[in-house]
Amino acid sequence: MKSKSFLEIIILSVIAENDTYGYQLSKKINQINAEYLKLGEGTLYPCLSRLENKGYLSSYMALTEGRERKYYSITTVGKAYLANKIKEREGENNIISLLTRSFKEYGYE
Repeated sequence: MKSKSFLEIIILSVIAENDTYGYQLSKKINQINAEYLKLGEGTLYPCLSRLENKGYLSSYMALTEGRERKYYSITTVGKAYLANKIKEREGENNIISLLTRSFKEYGYE
């Protein structure tokens, strides 16, 4: 189970590249690493709603392939939040790297 913060970083990062709708977003995220990260509708749409309610995303309707779809775009507040979360994760990853390096030095893998 991935943390909400982790999923938020993934979702916001993908949307920061290009505005996208839910199904397209789900496909793109699942292509990143299907073994590690399976993102179903039951997880994706509540997270999108939460991010929109927090002001990190905005949405609009657009016609795509003859169908009206709800597109999401990252807001200025969302970009700042994403940048902050990425910095936090980088710090966490550095600490984990230091700790696991010594673990591996003792022959554990």
